[in-house]
Amino acid sequence: MYYLHNFSFIRLFSFVALMFLLSGCNSQNVQPRTYDIMSLYSEQDIKDVIEISASEIERQSGHQLNIPEINFVTVAELTDMFLKDDGEETADQELQHYVRAVGAIYDDDRKAIFIVAENFKITARNERGAKDEAYYHLLGIMTHELVHALQDQTYGLKYSDDKYHTPDEREALRMTIEGHTELITALVLLQMGVIGDLEDYRSEAEHSADTRDPQEVYEKDMDDIYRTGYAFFLYQYGKGGTELAWNILKEPPAETRILRHPELFTAQ
Repeated sequence: MYYLHNFSFIRLFSFVALMFLLSGCNSQNVQPRTYDIMSLYSEQDIKDVIEISASEIERQSGHQLNIPEINFVTVAELTDMFLKDDGEETADQELQHYVRAVGAIYDDDRKAIFIVAENFKITARNERGAKDEAYYHLLGIMTHELVHALQDQTYGLKYSDDKYHTPDEREALRMTIEGHTELITALVLLQMGVIGDLEDYRSEAEHSADTRDPQEVYEKDMDDIYRTGYAFFLYQYGKGGTELAWNILKEPPAETRILRHPELFTAQ
């Protein structure tokens, strides 16, 4: 399973707030409210965003992307899908992460994207602001999942690949896949003018955790996987551009040590 683990795009869209200030909106006294994504956009609207994202991914990557099947599911349906998925056991923390925080997920077994609308909430002062913010959230999230689909279509990468025997090898693969996804997502968002700098894409404060809480520890570990993977690929992108970034997926680093110290990596 490939997924975006949280909605960390708010920093990237501060210009939305600036737009309202410049337009002279007197909204300081308006209490924010929370909007459900489906109250702002229809399923077709969301599919239109996916089409836009897919086109930009192809343009940026130079790879043809076949848009996977798109499904809208409830948290209950997603939970049931994981619990019954090929008889595999899903750790409690991982399952809670999926069903409580995931807005969309690419399933490499089913070759489909599952959108969990009820996990997608937008807090804003008015509907106009909510629609603007929701659009950019959707763009970032759908781009991430579509990049996973393209990775799968290009190389067929799987976390459960038999050749990754040790926990460190499997974590290194996960860091590689997520780091590459984050880089391509950031490049697409930069290309579309959504972000202004690749360095700022994951510049939010590191996730802290109460070590007594297994769920918080799991979330911090996931944050580390994304952050470390992105830093590794940002370094490699500076050396060899997107061609090097895609080539790395052919032979992912076998150790997390290499991903934490990108200067040690030698392209095959």
